[in-house]
Parts: sequence; C-alpha cells; structure tokens
Amino acid sequence: MRSLIFILSFVILFGTGQAQKPKKVTGKGITNQLYRYKKFKSNFIGKRIFDVWVPADYSAAQKYPVIYMHDGQNLFDPALAYNSMDWGVDETMQRIIAEGKARPAIVVGIWSSDSRPKEFSPERAFNENNADPKKYKMPPGTGSDNYLRFIVEELKPFIDKNYSTLSDRENTFVIGSSMGALMSLYAISEYPEIFGAAACMSTHFPLGDGVMVDYMEKYLPSPETHRLYFDFGTIDLDTEYKKYQERADKIVEKKGFVKDINWKTINFQGDGHNEYFWRRRINVPLEFLLRK
Repeated sequence: MRSLIFILSFVILFGTGQAQKPKKVTGKGITNQLYRYKKFKSNFIGKRIFDVWVPADYSAAQKYPVIYMHDGQNLFDPALAYNSMDWGVDETMQRIIAEGKARPAIVVGIWSSDSRPKEFSPERAFNENNADPKKYKMPPGTGSDNYLRFIVEELKPFIDKNYSTLSDRENTFVIGSSMGALMSLYAISEYPEIFGAAACMSTHFPLGDGVMVDYMEKYLPSPETHRLYFDFGTIDLDTEYKKYQERADKIVEKKGFVKDINWKTINFQGDGHNEYFWRRRINVPLEFLLRK
C-alpha cells in the first residue's frame, strides 16, 4: 500500500514525461527539494544533466514561475560547485520567499558541458557583426542556437508537463553569469515570446570585442513586455566590463526601458568574477525577477 501511494505521488508530482526518474539530491548545503535528471536526451545537443529545485511548500494545487539558469552544477550543491563554492540559490530562494521579497518559484539548473565555449557564444551576434577572430580569446559559437532550441523545444515542455508551472512568458525567466549572462541576453532576444525577463550577471561583453552589444541594437525585446537586469563588479575580470556595460545601457535606454522599473544595471563595488561574489548578490536579480 505504501509503495502504491509513493508511485501515485510520484506521478502527480513529476508526471509521466520522459522515461527517466529523477534522483532526489540530499547532502550538506542543499535546502529543500532538489531533483537531478541525468542523461536527458536531446535532438539538438548531447545528453544533458539538469537539476530542478522546488520550494518547501511545493504543491500540485499551485502553479509556479520558472527560472532557467545556466551552469547548473554550480548553483545548489557545494560538493559539485567550482572551488566547492555554490551560488546558494536554494538557500537564497527560501529566504527571500519567507521574507515576502519574492514569489515562490521553480529553478531549473542546466549543467554546462565541455562544449560550453561554443554553446555560450551567441551565433547571430558573431555572424551578423563579422567579428574579427583576433579580437577574442574563444572561437565564435557553433552550438548556441541548438542549445537554445534544447531549452525552448525540449526542456521547457518537459518541465511544464512534469511540474506545476506558470508556463507563459510573464512567468518564464533566465539567469546566467559571465558567458552564461550572454546566453541569457541572447535567449530573451531570440525567443521573446518564451522569456519575459533575463538577469545577466558579470556579462562577458568583451567576447568578440562587444559583438553582443552591437547585436542589442537590433534584437532587444520590447520594453512593454520584458525586463532586463545587468550587474558587474570592479575587480578581476569584471574590470573589463564597465565600458561595454555603459554602451549596453545606452542602447537599453534608447529602446525604451526605464531604469528601476523594467531595467536595472548595478555596479557592485569590490566584487569580482567568481561564485563567491555571485552567491552573495544572487538575491538581487532573483527579487527583481520574482517581485510580487
């Protein structure tokens, strides 16, 4: 009887979806319910791992916004994160929900792969701006469009089918840091009908000598239906970002976004370019995206 109840509960919570059961992840530093899917099959990229975090009071009777985040292996689990420093997204989410600063939401952390440099280099930005290969350290992307197709055409439908989500644009968001920030900006610009807001932390605009800034001139989504968040620090790699962010801000304002209403850019003095700094300020973009 107990086994039957478990099976029924599982079907209600996760649906029937793809024939792979998630593993519940537990351990030091993990807050609330975190589920891991391994070797998720895709027609666009290689098999991919992703994590799904749900709030403590998750219920199929309620529907939740969904945040898609890149570099998922660094978000929740210190045992896996770079330098054993995760972003603490689970702890931060639980805290800001309890404080009434954010709506309860589901967070999907997409693990990156060895193809990260290619998957996170926005193809259209490079192709249309004829970027000079001598001006950037990494090759132009040959996989970013397929990576986005994986998220939009395969992952999002799977999440919407197997979890209790608010699947509309107004409740679907994307967050990333560094090149993941480039991909968050690229995602909301290439799929404005899917993503309603994007948070770009320590955006690696120097890639391609600012080709993504040039791309923004043509492809930014409408300020009437979208929101944008940017931030950067003042040390380490982030010292290179100010001049590019200032160019980007001028474009965002020209397009009609209003600062502190549907757009934020914040310069965090003394912050650098790693998980430690993103961890201590992740609450800011989360509150901006999930504000009541």
